[in-house]
Amino acid sequence: MREWSDETRAMLRGYDLPTLWRDPSVIYALTPDLRLAFHSESWVRFHEANGGGPGFDTRWGPGCRALDAIQGPLRSHFERVFRLVIHSGEVWQHTYECSSAAVFRQFHLRILPLPEQRGLLLVNSLIVERAHSDAERAPHSAVDTHYIDAHGIAHQCSHCRRMRRVDLPEDRWDWVPDWVTAPPPRTSHGLCEVCLLHHYPPFESN
Repeated sequence: MREWSDETRAMLRGYDLPTLWRDPSVIYALTPDLRLAFHSESWVRFHEANGGGPGFDTRWGPGCRALDAIQGPLRSHFERVFRLVIHSGEVWQHTYECSSAAVFRQFHLRILPLPEQRGLLLVNSLIVERAHSDAERAPHSAVDTHYIDAHGIAHQCSHCRRMRRVDLPEDRWDWVPDWVTAPPPRTSHGLCEVCLLHHYPPFESN
């Protein structure tokens, strides 16, 4: 049986921790200072199956800073969201993409405030999982001259993980499966225009 600290039990009192642990959704809880306090078994399985590698549960155990796992401009965006939910006591919901090179996935995220500002419970439910369609997202080859700029930096969208073309005058972002699996060493994360407008419309004004 999984064991949890007294602090975690107090933070999540009212919840049955074994039930949360076994839930098929990817669930985790954050303390008021946004450190990991609890995660479900599905959280471990998902990350180990998608590049987390063996021992992910140990490396990202209780006390780790959740924001360290968020790249690019979404880090400050979600920090604001987390703190807003804690202080407002209102549920926040969002649909986001978390695809691999071969599989298109969308999750629905619910951020639930714990009573007395004890922290947050985040529930990530899989709503779409299917193979990528070439008609919707044609694959492109990882050609350095197309995507790596004069400073040696590649630009990847934090949401859809497409790569920005740097050799064309128009703003274009391509699906490059090889760099979804293993991005170039010097990769900067931002948001493409489509994701900014459709998934993060308030982002610019935050």
